[in-house]
Parts: sequence; structure tokens; C-alpha cells
Amino acid sequence: MSAVPERSQLQSSTGPNSAVSRSLPHAIFVARGLRQPSSKARHFTLFGVYFWSVIQDRCDRRVRTVGILDRQAYDQHRPSEVIWIRLPSDFGTADYARRRAKAITKHLSAIAETSAELLGLFDNWLAPSVDLRQYLWADRRETIETARKLIELISPVALKTVLGYLVLNYWGHRSGWPDLLVYRTNQWFLAEVKSCSDKLNENQKRWIEDNHRYLHLPFKLVQVARGGV
Repeated sequence: MSAVPERSQLQSSTGPNSAVSRSLPHAIFVARGLRQPSSKARHFTLFGVYFWSVIQDRCDRRVRTVGILDRQAYDQHRPSEVIWIRLPSDFGTADYARRRAKAITKHLSAIAETSAELLGLFDNWLAPSVDLRQYLWADRRETIETARKLIELISPVALKTVLGYLVLNYWGHRSGWPDLLVYRTNQWFLAEVKSCSDKLNENQKRWIEDNHRYLHLPFKLVQVARGGV
């Protein structure tokens, strides 16, 4: 399977293809308090850390300097100043993935092959990726901790698959991710939690179908009734 999925593999879904979970592991790890859908930021943190050198490549003719407000100052309730970062003009689009396909494939193939090496790379690239992660709203300590936990749980092949899925169309694929990362020793899954009256939105349906067709991450749709799960 190629590192970057083919467009034909990622068709829209008309409904979920997952069973309802009836029991949850004892330990639940959730990124808390983000300004955007919180637990989803774990994947955006991984993307920012592992892909900053490609996204902000000085050799990319479409990279230009743009100004964003300092998110860390915002979090600390300080006046936000403009910080300047390098960003391609077509970042996050399917056109970007097509244009940079060779560099993306080369980068993914060169990323470490073991969880220990991936963790070391993650720690080494935290600092240089900070500007891109601020732009992606993936710079909080909680999301970094959750992303590191995911590296420990997920296989290196699956991690690269997630990265390839995001870079294929970042703005199109960043929504719809499940609410929770649920884990205990040697077991984990992603969980989307819904009440009896709550329904999956179109982005969530699309992610579930994409997961079934391409990502193959362990996933459960959890329905919470008034008396419990």
C-alpha cells in the first residue's frame, strides 16, 4: 500500500459501519480544554511535528511568509502579537498533496520504523515544529502528551498511514475524527460518543467510511443511554 492514499479509496459514506460498544476499558485518556474539538488535536499535533520540514520547506516555490496571532500568548491571557511563519499558499488542499507528492512519499518512507525511534524523533522535532503547530491549533501541552501516548500505542505503519491520510487533503480530512482515545495495557481504540438522540454528522460519517476503507484504526461508536453505556 502506498504511503499516500489514492483519491478513489476515499469516497464519502452514507452511514456508519461500526458496532456500539457495551463496555469501556478502565483507563480513558482524553486531551482536555482545547479551543477546537479537543481530542482531535492529538492527530494534528502528530502531523505538525512529523511534517513541519516538508510543509515549511524553503525549496518549495509556493512557501511564503504569513502572520498569525501568537496562540501561546492567547492561552496565557497575554496580548497576542503577530508571529511570522512559512506556509505554502496551497497548504491543506488536495492540490498541495498532488504537487508535492514526490517530497511527501520520500519523507514518509524516511521516517523512523520503530516506536522508540518515532518517539525520539517526535521529541527532537517538537521545538522546530512549534510555529506550524500554533497555526494548526496543536500546540498545547495536553495534546503533546496525548500524541506521545498514541505513538506508544499505535504501530509505526498505522502512524504513517494517518499522516498520509491527513496530508492528502488536510482541511478536508481534519474534521470528523472520534471524540476519545481509550486505552489500557496493550489495548486501545478511538471512540465516538453519542447520546440516544444524537446523530453522526456528515464529516463523522465520512471519517468512519475512510477509516473502514483506508485507515483501519480500531474504532467504536459508543451510545450513552440515561442509565449508562
